[in-house]
Amino acid sequence: MGKVMYGRNDSTLEQTVDGIKVIKKILVGTQKDKFRRINNIIKFDEFLNDGLNINSPKLISYDKSDFSVMHKWIDNSINLEDLLNEDVDYFSKYINDAMFIISQINNLPLQNKNNISVDPVHSPLIALTVEEYSHSTGAELELFSIIQHDSKLIKALSCRSKNVQQGYHHGDLRLDQFLVDNKGNLYIIDLEEFNVGDVWLDLAGFIGSILFSSLLKTFSTSSSDANTDKEIDYSFMERGKNNLSEIKPLLIKSIDSYSSYTNRAIDLENLAIDIGWFVIERVISRSKFTFRLSEVDKAIAGVGRQAIVYPETINNLFK
Repeated sequence: MGKVMYGRNDSTLEQTVDGIKVIKKILVGTQKDKFRRINNIIKFDEFLNDGLNINSPKLISYDKSDFSVMHKWIDNSINLEDLLNEDVDYFSKYINDAMFIISQINNLPLQNKNNISVDPVHSPLIALTVEEYSHSTGAELELFSIIQHDSKLIKALSCRSKNVQQGYHHGDLRLDQFLVDNKGNLYIIDLEEFNVGDVWLDLAGFIGSILFSSLLKTFSTSSSDANTDKEIDYSFMERGKNNLSEIKPLLIKSIDSYSSYTNRAIDLENLAIDIGWFVIERVISRSKFTFRLSEVDKAIAGVGRQAIVYPETINNLFK
């Protein structure tokens, strides 16, 4: 259902390599994981060279001795997460392009999967390894403890993991994995986790990013004009309703557009569960930087849990 990842990449902008501006990334982490990720990047580039018709920065070079990769730099770009926060209407114009890109990846022929190697998923649902535990912050351990003692959550995720649609997918899709250049072209980036898995996770990552942004806006905004707990609760409820109303057309457009490109019927219940887990994973990522789990993150994780355990409660956002 998702990885607990501790390694980060070191990226430096290099002005020119053979007259081309590039971004150089050095993969860090365990030796095994670095080999897996660099091979995923290379494999995805092979698909691009074989005619995969989507925009993604060209792999200029790679070096397995230091696990470095260099991709063509996209000048004057903005990612879709920032665009969503700045201009919802403008963001909406790129949904069809994003769904086309995702669908093309998800529709790649599976007979070409020889060189893709995927490590087993290390999930906080079961247990942490010694290495994972030693790298965890207090906030992460607090969240993992809550998750591991939630039998309804674990049961719902276990049932979902048995019902997957296998295919190639990005593997770590979020809104900030899409860049819009100064000519209005949309690119997908960061294919380190490109592999064969549940294709619905890409769509869930895109939609989940929109939902997470809305939840963050709802719970992070103070209710300074409220004097009582009742007024504060009402303020949160009203703000949440308004924010969800704003993003609902974006979610519906994403699902309709993806369906039109793939001709797949989408199981909305399974999609809701995947979105819920994506939201919880985002909270896990945020908890890597704090000692205690914030009230905002607890509230957002609670919404993610609700989507997983009771997926029907958020299905009205999709229709």
